[in-house]
Amino acid sequence: MKICVYIINIKHKSIKQMSDLNDFLKLILKIIVDNIPEEEYSEIEVLELNIFEDEKHFKTGLMNLTTGNLEDALEDFTKVIKINPQFESIHYNRGLVFQKSNKHKEAIKDFNKELESNINNSQTYLARGTSHFKLDKISRAIKDYDKAIKLDPDCESAYHNTSVVYIKLKKFKNTINSLNKAIEINPVNSQNYTLRANCQTILNNFNAAIKDYNKVTELNPSDTNTYYSRELALYNLSGL
Repeated sequence: MKICVYIINIKHKSIKQMSDLNDFLKLILKIIVDNIPEEEYSEIEVLELNIFEDEKHFKTGLMNLTTGNLEDALEDFTKVIKINPQFESIHYNRGLVFQKSNKHKEAIKDFNKELESNINNSQTYLARGTSHFKLDKISRAIKDYDKAIKLDPDCESAYHNTSVVYIKLKKFKNTINSLNKAIEINPVNSQNYTLRANCQTILNNFNAAIKDYNKVTELNPSDTNTYYSRELALYNLSGL
């Protein structure tokens, strides 16, 4: 028969001499194994001691995710899951890697797994909503964005993303309502003003559109497209 599977995880960050401790634990493990009578077992599997390995790979994975090294980030986060499947936010972060790699089905699976352990994480609903949107699952995307807003009423990104969904549905008044809230939360994000101005233009609300385009030029003077859009709105206004 097969006996004795050893897994040792040390969580106390106050221990300084980790290499010495690692050697000590391996010695203890050897003593335990050597003192088991050979006739009492047919196989002993000793798993590698993982002392802070999960944290090390997690930090490296975050760095790779931030710098766009997605393959390395995926490898790091997967190693963390193998070492410690309950590591905080690990499935969320690996889901982000899948999402950035346009593997949205895999991303959703990881986001679902993350929500099993933390059902009140607004950022996970926000991220899952984006993957649903990319897969053209519009109702699920809206549901996730609504949940993110319910958990975090000041989540600007959730309102912004909801507005993008409504643009796809050509529900421009709904779009403007969502953008109004996003701008209330963050009045210096020029993207929200640009989207709202474009919707106002579609609805022939040219004065409101021009006002928003003016704000965009104030916040982002290098956005040349805005100047063209504003001139077009001015031209349409003069023809009314």
